[in-house]
Amino acid sequence: MTYALAWKTKSEVFLAADTALTSVPDPRTAHVTESSFGQKHVSHERQDRKVEERILKLFLKKNIGLTFAGSYGLALRVVSSFFEEIDKNKSPREALDSALFINRIRDGESLQLVIGYFDDEPRILSFNMDGDFKVQEDARLVQIGNPLPVHKGLTNTWIADVSSKIIHNPEAHLSALLGIFQSYNLFSPQMERGIGGAFCGLYVDQTGGHWQPDILFMEYGGQREKHVSTCFRHDCLVINSPTIGQSRSFTNFLPPQTQDYAYAQARKAVVKGDRLHRRAEYEYIVMLAVETLTVTVIEMQRKLQHALIWLKHIANETGEGTRVSIFPKLRKIMSDTGTGLTVVSYIKPNIKSIPKDKITTRDIRYD
Repeated sequence: MTYALAWKTKSEVFLAADTALTSVPDPRTAHVTESSFGQKHVSHERQDRKVEERILKLFLKKNIGLTFAGSYGLALRVVSSFFEEIDKNKSPREALDSALFINRIRDGESLQLVIGYFDDEPRILSFNMDGDFKVQEDARLVQIGNPLPVHKGLTNTWIADVSSKIIHNPEAHLSALLGIFQSYNLFSPQMERGIGGAFCGLYVDQTGGHWQPDILFMEYGGQREKHVSTCFRHDCLVINSPTIGQSRSFTNFLPPQTQDYAYAQARKAVVKGDRLHRRAEYEYIVMLAVETLTVTVIEMQRKLQHALIWLKHIANETGEGTRVSIFPKLRKIMSDTGTGLTVVSYIKPNIKSIPKDKITTRDIRYD
């Protein structure tokens, strides 16, 4: 299945989704055993279904965001028809009704859709949210796929909490929620349920549609620390993962685009994503503390030095990577079990060199 969702504030509508796909194994695809976060891919008992990190479940076109759950092929047909109708100047509701009429759901197929757009105010349009095959308009939160009930409840609580704390910064808002969603799978593995890989997102406001900022996720304090960076380039999700020693790129293409065009965009996106990874110039760092189950979001503004954490590119005879230096105050924030989520704005460091006896330093190797 999937975990995908949309929610809105007074100024924006946000969409997010995981990257796992449940499908029949295809010998033409690369054989990969883990997701970018090191989650083991799953083959079901009958060996005719496999769950693996494989697709981008988000679309952003004409300043309209869309995500889905269910049959992938059917979703692509409906989404293609939807945007064709949008190109004819139909409203999102009219376009969705036409797309669903053209692409009728057959026996054995399933589909849920969520659409986010801005029309004087943020709006959410959903289809089959409750399994009733109905179109609903303007819910404040829509969750589709197969999330655990406890996670659906946590999401509702966290969205309300983040919305009250981060009012005027949609990128920080989205980064915080992606950190929360990512923590569900890290602390309670869901790959067996068809949910996993890297969570990614977008938002739409009165200025248009925007992919998520560039984020470095760091799982801290576990037996196997994990470091994964995510970014969007050329409408492609690029994931660089020293955790498994791989880079991955996922994209979607809609007519009149071709598969060759999508591959070309993905190749260009990987080059730019790798450049970001090597420079370590992220917009946000999301720290996932395993021992205390806390999420700390740090605004970096593409700088390498923050009052709480420093990044530095390293290259020597053993390869290349990023040196991460964590200051005591950040460790204290992550150990504060009463906080749960902390969002820290950019703070310029007031020292010129690192006091080596007071910090934790680790090297992330990606060669």
